[in-house]
Amino acid sequence: MSTAENLIHNGTNAPVPEQWILPISTQAPIKGFHFYAFPMAILWDHPETHDWLFSNFLHLAFRKNYGSVPVPFAFYFDDYASSPHLTTSKLSREVLRLTRIDGVQFVQNALLQGHHVYLNLNEYFVPHKAAHQVRNNSHDSLVYGYQDGHFLLLGYDKTGRFRSTEIAFADFAQAYDTLDQMPNPCEQVILYKYNPHGTYELDLHFLVDTLEDYLDSVNISHKFTMLHNAWDRSYGFGSHATLLEFIEKCLRGETYWDYRMVHTLYEHKNFMHLRLVHLHKKLGFAEFATAAEPYQEMTRWAEMVRYIFLHWTKTEDRSNVHKMAELINKIADLEWKVLHQLLQALRVRSLKPVEVM
Repeated sequence: MSTAENLIHNGTNAPVPEQWILPISTQAPIKGFHFYAFPMAILWDHPETHDWLFSNFLHLAFRKNYGSVPVPFAFYFDDYASSPHLTTSKLSREVLRLTRIDGVQFVQNALLQGHHVYLNLNEYFVPHKAAHQVRNNSHDSLVYGYQDGHFLLLGYDKTGRFRSTEIAFADFAQAYDTLDQMPNPCEQVILYKYNPHGTYELDLHFLVDTLEDYLDSVNISHKFTMLHNAWDRSYGFGSHATLLEFIEKCLRGETYWDYRMVHTLYEHKNFMHLRLVHLHKKLGFAEFATAAEPYQEMTRWAEMVRYIFLHWTKTEDRSNVHKMAELINKIADLEWKVLHQLLQALRVRSLKPVEVM
């Protein structure tokens, strides 16, 4: 048992370290939505987790009612909190109320035992947020440490930067407690603890099946029907068509501009490139290196889409908006060709024993 754990188990009056910071990465390549950015931030700097990470973050899901939901277009997970490299404890504010421990003490104790704490706060009391001292707003944050009487938070700030910020213990208490007096759609409190003993081995058969499902736009949620009914969304490769529809509706003023849509496109193509580079390194197949190169080009095109969309939403300058559809179609056409060629080669490979390097 660590020194910090001894301090907790010896009683609440025992002294605790003045500073306690758990490792996180602000440079992880996927951070479009907090709910999957936070597990990624915990795992990314541990190379031993990359086989699992690159076997996931492949499927996409696009809500057909994208104009009225908080997460319209994102990577698909049946359970974003599950990973062999994390010990995950799913709690709720209701459960924590039963313990009669205040929010500050609970979070501090959890950190001292090695848990990153994922929870919602009222951003009226959270510095560096757009709602700070302006309006009540329940939003999720990750607490990964404390120092000098402040908790350390990870998440997007009011300028749209994904970074670390601080909040005083007193402000945190208000941000946590006042959620009971306002609408709060997210009652969850999740503890993530890095599991150094977690293991995951690359599975070529699984990768082939996953890539085929992606390219065929399979409703992947059907595979979890034993847990819940399937979700009616645009999946995988088919999400490109829904993204084009979204942009057309933006142009006609029929839905609101949402930068996260085009950012998800960028993160997917960038991570596909990183995935293929990783798979080439681990498995040594030339086909992965061959496919990785055009994904660099797709990533560049997706970045251009992102820039044009952002410029349009800030200036209402429509001079280049037609290029977004052209670029998305180019991305889709090239991806279709590249993945078909890759899958053709991998189907042959998957029939043979694979040695991981």
